[in-house]
Amino acid sequence: MVMKFDYTKIRPGVSRPVIPIELGYNGIFVRYLALIDSGADYSLFSAEVGARLGIDVLKGKRVSVIGIHGDSTYMYFHDISLVVGSHTYEVKAAFMPDFQ
Repeated sequence: MVMKFDYTKIRPGVSRPVIPIELGYNGIFVRYLALIDSGADYSLFSAEVGARLGIDVLKGKRVSVIGIHGDSTYMYFHDISLVVGSHTYEVKAAFMPDFQ
């Protein structure tokens, strides 16, 4: 199965792989534009997105991470549905309160 999406123009001369997805949890679905990182180990979203899904983000599996500036913070993993095109995947996604 191969899905192809065009890059989205962010500003003149800058395009990124941003695609429309849906995230689902307990029957609640949220549409979202996601920046794709094909080499990422997991999907990361802001805690605000988790709250919109009805997830109590801080009750997930807590994992410490260190950002590019050396600051540590936490992300919290939850099982959600991820819909891309006509395909639905069950994934462990991370939600981060300090996401920027």
